[in-house]
Amino acid sequence: MGLEFDEHLIAKLAAIVGDEQVRTDSQSAAIYGIDWTRVYQPAPGAVVLPKTVEQVQALVQLAIAENLAIVASGGRTGLSGGAVAARGELLIALDNLNGMRDFNAIDRTVVCGAGVITEQLQNFAEQEGLFYPVDFASSGSSQIGGNMFIGGEGTLGIVVEATMQRCRPPVDLSVLVLGVSDMSAIMDVLNTYQNKLDLTAFEFFSERALQKVIAHGDLNRPFETPAEYYALLEFEQLSADTEELAMTLFEHCVEQGWV
Repeated sequence: MGLEFDEHLIAKLAAIVGDEQVRTDSQSAAIYGIDWTRVYQPAPGAVVLPKTVEQVQALVQLAIAENLAIVASGGRTGLSGGAVAARGELLIALDNLNGMRDFNAIDRTVVCGAGVITEQLQNFAEQEGLFYPVDFASSGSSQIGGNMFIGGEGTLGIVVEATMQRCRPPVDLSVLVLGVSDMSAIMDVLNTYQNKLDLTAFEFFSERALQKVIAHGDLNRPFETPAEYYALLEFEQLSADTEELAMTLFEHCVEQGWV
């Protein structure tokens, strides 16, 4: 642990969340105070694990009154250092806000606490015959609260719950991977396809990124000839004409020199 809070401040924290949910030991700091960057050593002043929205609000009010810096901690899967508490901050870990309620089958919505694991929501949607399309490599540990303020890394506020909407499960998914000439052509390819097809996913990656992945895994290249960039498109085969349309669009991209 780093700059530990004094007994007076610890007592105030315990009055909000309970004695068992205030941690000042080094093991808790190592668990809750760092993300996947592993650049800085975790050193929070204290770790607290609230169980309700009201407790989070009270903790923020206390932090303002005591002039404490706050770090909000979710699944801690980030790679930017946003969840690292290395300078004696009050670390608010949202793991216990993991309930789901108010499922609405008509609107296909459910209210999720910030600590709900992404995969947990995916599984819940599947049980209801629905589909939650947001997916990450870290879906088994990332939390809904950490997925909301994109790029904010906890600096724009603390997400405590969110109403999440699901959709119908996709049908007969197909995937195309294209070698793309340059960065500007990525957007041309996207524009061409999404104007004619309802894409369920579109991603791109560089040759440099591909080399890193291949070097650390037993994977094959998508093509023998390297390209500067690669685009991955996913769409549903809703009719017999879908694949023919996808190939027509591909030929158009080749003719334009984008692919």
